[in-house]
Amino acid sequence: MDSDDFFSRNKLRVINDVYQKNKDYNCVFNLPKTNKNFFNLKKKNNNKSIWPTILPTSCVTLRRPSFLRFIKYIRKSDFPNLEIDARINIFSNFFLNEYNLVNKKLTFYFVLFYYKNKFLNLLSRAS
Repeated sequence: MDSDDFFSRNKLRVINDVYQKNKDYNCVFNLPKTNKNFFNLKKKNNNKSIWPTILPTSCVTLRRPSFLRFIKYIRKSDFPNLEIDARINIFSNFFLNEYNLVNKKLTFYFVLFYYKNKFLNLLSRAS
C-alpha cells in the first residue's frame, strides 16, 4: 500500500470472505476510489484485447503461496519500467489463469498528480 492510500473499514473482512467462499482463489482484486474520477473500469467487449485491466497495487491481494510463486518467476531485469502492479495483474491473468474482481471500491486514493503543475509553480516561485 502506498503512503497516500487508505483501505475502507471493511476491506479486510470483504476480501477474507471472498477467500473463505472461494478456496481455490489465489488472487483477488478490488476497485479503487479516488477523489477525482480518474479510474473507470471499462468492459472489454471483444476478444482481441488479451491484456487484463491493470489495477493499482493497493487493490491487489495474493495468497502467500501465490506471491512466493510470483517472486520466483519474476524477472526484474526484463522490462525494468514495468511496475509490480502490472506484473501481478499479468501474472494472475496468464500464469494463474484467474482474474477475480470484487466489484466494490475498497481502496481510496488521493490523486495528487492533478495538482503537480500547481505545486511545481509554487516551488519555482519560492526559490
